[in-house]
Amino acid sequence: MASKHAKTFAIPPETSLLLTDLTKETLRASTYGSDIKSLEDLYAFCYQYFMDAIERRENPEVGEPEPARMSNEDLIDKVGALFEQADQDGNGFLDRKEFKACLKASGLGFTKKEINVMMTEVDLDGDGKITYEEFVPMCFSML
Repeated sequence: MASKHAKTFAIPPETSLLLTDLTKETLRASTYGSDIKSLEDLYAFCYQYFMDAIERRENPEVGEPEPARMSNEDLIDKVGALFEQADQDGNGFLDRKEFKACLKASGLGFTKKEINVMMTEVDLDGDGKITYEEFVPMCFSML
């Protein structure tokens, strides 16, 4: 229950677009020879991205950055490669251990509880296995 003394606030409507753009730029950067090789690199990338966004907001004459250059086909290829890499035993699906390792390796900082919730939500048929067909929509929903 929220405190009656708590300040109310609203998330600016452009926030979801900003996060979507950040995710696309991060995927693009990590795909095309980026220097993002560690969690610290990811933090630095995100920090710079947000600092640039603040600069554009405060100084509109700076202009917008070029849009992400990753096409839907490139995204699908990236997701497919990610799935294949995560499928350690090559059986065509991700078990709980592989799914958890995949999300941990993403560097997005998911907690154990968040991973368990995602596993439950993504595993549409409840068989404890994540198929490629179940995996792709999850990845795109994160964008």
